[in-house]
Amino acid sequence: MSDLNLDTVRIPEPGPEAPPPDPIDTLAGELAEAFPPGGDPAAPSAATERAPAGELLDEATVRMFLQVPFDFIAARKGAHWKLTAEELAVAVPLTVKVSNKYAPELLKRWADEIALAVVLGMIFLKRVNLDSQEASNKAHEKAAAEAAAA
Repeated sequence: MSDLNLDTVRIPEPGPEAPPPDPIDTLAGELAEAFPPGGDPAAPSAATERAPAGELLDEATVRMFLQVPFDFIAARKGAHWKLTAEELAVAVPLTVKVSNKYAPELLKRWADEIALAVVLGMIFLKRVNLDSQEASNKAHEKAAAEAAAA
């Protein structure tokens, strides 16, 4: 028989909708899929399979790399930071072209360093995000306390 006491079990109250996925976690997943640890950057990956022959990055991957930092800032500073469809329509093809021109050589020479910079950047930004959420929560708590006192 279990020692579970049903009188002490708490069922959490329903709260607000779950927050949207963290852009950093989304980027981390995409990077892990495209560049598995110890993987050969020249080997085919999810990113290169979608790209035309001889190209490393496709438009979907580049679009994600462009959108994530802007979405991250937009979540904190306002919707005006989100890239528009028109901006993406211009930026994505040009970024694909430039990336496919320089990325293969850069990855051959600097793959580990690039991976380290991205991982450390994600670790840093995750903490910035947590600080921002904590500050926002404190501001809401203070406003609620002031409203209750009034």
